[in-house]
Amino acid sequence: MSNMRLLVSVRNAEEARDALEGGAGIIDVKEPRRGSLGAADPECWQAVVQTVAGRVPVSVAMGELSELQPGLVDNLPPTIAYAKVGLADCRRRSNWFGEWFHVVQRLQRAAPVAVVYADWQACGAPPPREIVAAARELQCPALLCDTFDKQSGHLFDHLDDHTIQSLSESVRSLGMMFALAGSLEAQHLDSLMRFEPDYVAVRGAVCEGDRLGKIQREKVRCLVHRLSPTSCP
Repeated sequence: MSNMRLLVSVRNAEEARDALEGGAGIIDVKEPRRGSLGAADPECWQAVVQTVAGRVPVSVAMGELSELQPGLVDNLPPTIAYAKVGLADCRRRSNWFGEWFHVVQRLQRAAPVAVVYADWQACGAPPPREIVAAARELQCPALLCDTFDKQSGHLFDHLDDHTIQSLSESVRSLGMMFALAGSLEAQHLDSLMRFEPDYVAVRGAVCEGDRLGKIQREKVRCLVHRLSPTSCP
């Protein structure tokens, strides 16, 4: 039986409540209008933390390292469990690892999540193997594989099964949690299960309409049940 859990990305406290009541295992805060890992405002982070009230971990997206807002790290609520920074446009930055290290050092209690973009070549991110190696040095407890350009297809349009499996094995060999995302929909679940990620991360799949729509509690509940039938009556 699958042990996969659902991570749901929310835009505000109301969506966080619906995702939580639908059974999400992690509530992730981001603003999709600002990109794949678009950072929400710190006030939004705080409101979501208060709504979740410690019932599940809360993670936040902080945007891309190359465009990180000054002072954003310093506004992280102390109870945030995980923080993600993307590496788009960093492949040609000679010291991207040093810059990422500096951000990680300032995260306080939040654990850094490494992000591999499936469309890394198109978005100018470092190759996956380099990010995995860097994540090991930074002692990241988890790695997320996502897509940067949400208009260019889903995860499986960019990576074949062999590549995803190799990435999964590399991550697991380091004792890290593994999460898969990238415009995933319900029809992708059977394909995802063979890689046995710890988390499947979604937004559009549980929204009314597209990823800019509102989170729907019943859609969250349905995906949670599909991932782990024993979690629901």
